[in-house]
Amino acid sequence: MDKKFKIGDVVQLNSGSPNMTVEGYLKVMGRGTTEMVETTQVECFCFEENEKKRFTFEQDMLKLIDSKS
Repeated sequence: MDKKFKIGDVVQLNSGSPNMTVEGYLKVMGRGTTEMVETTQVECFCFEENEKKRFTFEQDMLKLIDSKS
């Protein structure tokens, strides 16, 4: 799986949205195994009115705004 983003990257929905920070990729239990496997779903967060909001999007729905080096 090719990851488009890394933790700390600032992203937006391709269709436009507030800036969100990447927390990582969603992990799920692998089929027929007890190991966790990363998906292509990106876990993001942003703050709205001093409240932290979390979202999960397919990485192809997001575009990079800024990257932490």
